[in-house]
Amino acid sequence: MKERLLLTILLLTSAIFAHGQTTVWEMDTLTCDTTIVRHWQDEKYIIYTNNSSGHGTVQYHDNASGTTVSADLLPNVLIRDFRIAHDTVFAGGTCLSHGFLACFDINMFVSGYFVANYLYFYLPYTFFPGADCGIGGNIEIVDVTRIALFEDGGATRIAYIAENHNYFSSSSVYDSRMGYGDAAFLSGTWWDVCTYYYNKDAWDIFTDICVTQNKIVLTARSDDYINIRFQAFKKVRDFANVPHFPAGYGFDNHKALGKVMVTPIKDDIVSIAYHYSESASGGLAIRTIDFSSVTPSLLCGLDIPENTSTINQWQMGEMRYCSKDAALLILNTVYDPLDGCKPYIFCLTAPLSPAMPSTLAVEYYPLQKEMQSLDLFDVKRLITSGHGGSRLASVATKPCASPAACSISGATAARTTSPTILLWNRHQCTFPPSNSTGYLPIHASSNNIHLICN
Repeated sequence: MKERLLLTILLLTSAIFAHGQTTVWEMDTLTCDTTIVRHWQDEKYIIYTNNSSGHGTVQYHDNASGTTVSADLLPNVLIRDFRIAHDTVFAGGTCLSHGFLACFDINMFVSGYFVANYLYFYLPYTFFPGADCGIGGNIEIVDVTRIALFEDGGATRIAYIAENHNYFSSSSVYDSRMGYGDAAFLSGTWWDVCTYYYNKDAWDIFTDICVTQNKIVLTARSDDYINIRFQAFKKVRDFANVPHFPAGYGFDNHKALGKVMVTPIKDDIVSIAYHYSESASGGLAIRTIDFSSVTPSLLCGLDIPENTSTINQWQMGEMRYCSKDAALLILNTVYDPLDGCKPYIFCLTAPLSPAMPSTLAVEYYPLQKEMQSLDLFDVKRLITSGHGGSRLASVATKPCASPAACSISGATAARTTSPTILLWNRHQCTFPPSNSTGYLPIHASSNNIHLICN
């Protein structure tokens, strides 16, 4: 299976292949286990790192000038996801088993003044929902795992996915569920916090969230017979607290493994991707879905099969859509029994076309570092972050349409598929999450980065 598993649909023109080159930067003083990178503007980006001892940092990099600014976070603060809008970073994560949201101004950070405004879900909410939800006791949001941003009422709102625990007789007796809600930082220490929703049966493991022109779309892996779940809400404040809860949908043609990821394409169209298994085989599934009507429709489906017993050790990463090149970028980590875990980038072109041949030639691009996050760097480049064997934090920019520079490529085949979208509803349980708010100034300093591949 060597150098064989990360795939790119071969619908690319020679002009696309000629664009750009790869650049890899490494931080020579910063070791890490986890990284997340997001592009800000021009050659500038923000990167979060965390190591096994719990030491977290937030860094600003300017690749054009070599400028860096770094801030060490407090111990036990773990950021799971962050996004950038209006020169502000919005983040979600966990601290000492309590979920939080936070934001900070990038321009202030660049000037050496890092101040994070935070919303901390630390007070359990005593909730007696009655017969429909069938759960009583203290409910607490313990981890914010994924976020997306949208504008409403003049504020940038954070739509988030979170894990909540329903505690009963003691702190060690609880049920774990996944849910979602939204909040916005308004001014001072004031956060507008809206209703939180979770499924009472704990069947849906929500793993990703995105916003389209008019919708908030969530995806999940489910423990019942409908294994892939997705749901769309109106893109408004308090989106989870609706009088008529929108229907949920899904696929049941094969079993999902791990995360089901989603990214907007255009208008109210999204693509979702996940690893799947079918008896002794498995692979990568990609589905492009249109949510513009009351009932969602499947525009196209693609299965990239792989006959391997290690499919359950594959890990789905982030995905982005580069509209300039019509390229759907998917970051994956694939386990090989000889080589261990290897990161790859899939690049599927024209994912909106329903008129595809039954079999497609595909290419894959392995990465030279253990890359963990993915974002668009500009209109024609992608940026990834991770670390190498020395665990030094690294970032790499590559052309979206030909990410093989500083690397190699391989080929395999993919097939089109048209699974039926099924309707499936859940019991809705909601509560207003208790919280505290405040702000925290942190000292900022500089850090070195070095160009290691160009």
